[in-house]
Amino acid sequence: MEQRTGLKQWTVLAALLLVLAACADGTVTDTTEAVSEEEPLQSVRLLIPFPEGLAWPGLMVAMDRYYEEEGLDVELIPVDGSSLVLSQLISGQEKFGVVVAADVLVANSRGAELRSVAPLDTDVFTIVTLVDSDIQTFEDLRGGSLGITSPSGGEAALVNAVLESSGFGDEVELVPVGDAGPASFDALDSGRVDAYAAGFPDLAGLQNLGMEFREILPEVFSSVPTDVLAATEETLANETDREIAIKLARGWLKGTVFTEANPEATLAIGCERVPEECTDMDGARSFLDAAVESVAIPEGTMPGTNEVAKWEVIKESLAFADLEGDVDVAEAAPDDFVDEVSDFDIAAVQAEARAAP
Repeated sequence: MEQRTGLKQWTVLAALLLVLAACADGTVTDTTEAVSEEEPLQSVRLLIPFPEGLAWPGLMVAMDRYYEEEGLDVELIPVDGSSLVLSQLISGQEKFGVVVAADVLVANSRGAELRSVAPLDTDVFTIVTLVDSDIQTFEDLRGGSLGITSPSGGEAALVNAVLESSGFGDEVELVPVGDAGPASFDALDSGRVDAYAAGFPDLAGLQNLGMEFREILPEVFSSVPTDVLAATEETLANETDREIAIKLARGWLKGTVFTEANPEATLAIGCERVPEECTDMDGARSFLDAAVESVAIPEGTMPGTNEVAKWEVIKESLAFADLEGDVDVAEAAPDDFVDEVSDFDIAAVQAEARAAP
């Protein structure tokens, strides 16, 4: 008798649970079913022109936390330079890659339909003097000497463009002094060169040796995109691939915001991901500080903005010699993606960064 009473009570309880689980529209939900699992991460290949490292702190942070948040499982594919990334994208062998902004315009001038989804860094190359130098602006360099790493160094396009636009380029002596090291240090310290044009890794190396710099790059050339996330028009016409491209850019730029808010936490992430770059912690910290300046999102702009005026500088100065036809900047670097790329809570990311160990 007791057993039947217990069975009856259980039957009533089960019925009551079903009623309570009924949806507002009257549909009954079977509460015995397990909650569905989360959506699996999308596997994505991203080509980069050199291995992951402290030069791209936003990428390291994205790989550590934000790509998973975006629903992506990203495999980084390092290749030998931007040109190789470019060829893989144009041939259709790969869909997403990081390329030099000038290469996007050059490719489009030659008939490719490559698009900048979002700029990832700016001012990788610049021109500086020692902080106590009498040279305060680039105009003060007239009649002086400018040290460069080499005639074919990465800074060559910028140097040529700045000299051409200055109106006195033939009055500035170019002196190859090599990458960061004793020779370039001595050239600046002794006054053999009045200024130095190089990428931030070289400047970080010299700063680690105790040098302090003042930037004299003309304003028109500042905040010009260097590296961008790129994909072809055909890839972006596919709704799924377009969404992936947006997530790749957004995750990276979340990482950039995190980096600006907490460089020390970023350094910890970087040293865990690429320990070989942290054998000298003072050097690693100097390098990262310089990298943070190059990836900083320009004040007053939304993350991922393709600024037409800055792309025009690339077209007219930095890529001009390699263009084989006219190129529509607004087509190569459209503003179609910025609303989605920047669709995240910047303040929340900053708060998360500040709370990170």
